[in-house]
Amino acid sequence: MNYELFLVKKITKTKHIKKNISNVIVGIAISTIAIAIIIMNIAVSTGLGLKREIKNSISNYQGHISINSYDRSMDLTSPISIKQDFYPNFDNVEGIKKIQAYCNTYGIIRKNDYFEGVILKGIDSSYDMSFLSRKLVEGKIMQIKNDKVNNNVLVSESIANKIDLSLNDRFNMFFITKDGNIKIRTLQIGAIFKTSLSDFDNNFIIGDIKHVQNLNGLTRDSVTGFEVILDDISKLDAKAKEIYKSISYDLDVSTIKEKNFNLMNWLDLFDINITFIIVIILMVCLINILATFMIIIIEKKNLINILKYLGATNISIRKIFVYICLYFVIRGLFIGNIISLALLLLQKYLGIINLDEDVYYVDSIPVLIEPVYVIMLNILILLICSITIIIPSMLVKKYNTINI
Repeated sequence: MNYELFLVKKITKTKHIKKNISNVIVGIAISTIAIAIIIMNIAVSTGLGLKREIKNSISNYQGHISINSYDRSMDLTSPISIKQDFYPNFDNVEGIKKIQAYCNTYGIIRKNDYFEGVILKGIDSSYDMSFLSRKLVEGKIMQIKNDKVNNNVLVSESIANKIDLSLNDRFNMFFITKDGNIKIRTLQIGAIFKTSLSDFDNNFIIGDIKHVQNLNGLTRDSVTGFEVILDDISKLDAKAKEIYKSISYDLDVSTIKEKNFNLMNWLDLFDINITFIIVIILMVCLINILATFMIIIIEKKNLINILKYLGATNISIRKIFVYICLYFVIRGLFIGNIISLALLLLQKYLGIINLDEDVYYVDSIPVLIEPVYVIMLNILILLICSITIIIPSMLVKKYNTINI
């Protein structure tokens, strides 16, 4: 075993290999492995990052799980009591980060001769506004008090542009009540936000929950529903079942998967695309390392004959060449990991590459570096290459000491 390692060191650390094996072939082998791990790391990290960012954005404006009334005859205005056993703390189910109440109603914004139909989403002082705080274009988050109705609202940039509204502008909003009458409210823009989620930006404005309750003739104890935020979105379906079993019979549960079916299916395609990329890259690696290994063995046939003449067995000689090829693989992995992680960190903190927000819901490529996936990809390449190079190593048997 000692002489095997000695020969490997001599071959890989001296100019012996450069004199007998084409620099181009060895360079291509190392470069291919490096490029492979770069592409795989970038594909996985950006894919996971984009999925996380979009799911977080959706859940931040509608929750992971919604609890509403079974009676949808009045759609958004179907009221339920806020006095529930699970509110404000859902003690019966573990893994729930927060539960918050909201109240919605339809309305029409009018300015001069322009009309825009929207949904006024009413929230209270306990509502988590951290997401919208990060998405503000201008202005500041309104302060909602229990004893006074706040006329300030948060309007998306797209709605503001459509009806030519600016920060601190006042506008009239019309609401149709249950009895068919029209009520008018004068509201003021306290902040303008942009989430890049078209379903939300084009349809919702955020205001005081007391406005919606007054418009719908509801008491302070009535709301449209509750939004449940989970600690771990991967347990969404399981937690939805637990929550459904824990609430009263007249309440229903829906998840962001059900409410955003097409979008979630689109996100699931990311996994298929990433898998396809990994498979293609692995095939290229295997072909390349296979060709490189065969060239190394063919060009080293004289060395093989000498070793056999000195008494080395086929297995021992095969080990030597396997070690040599693994050296190239590890070297390529090391270079590729350094480059890919550097590029990913640059994108994560500087946002160098931008995206079309109307298509991808984010303004730049998000990055999520998971060490587990990085390690798994390296092990996968190393393992597959190790198995692959065993096959061409059998060429050693074809050489004998007669040619010395």
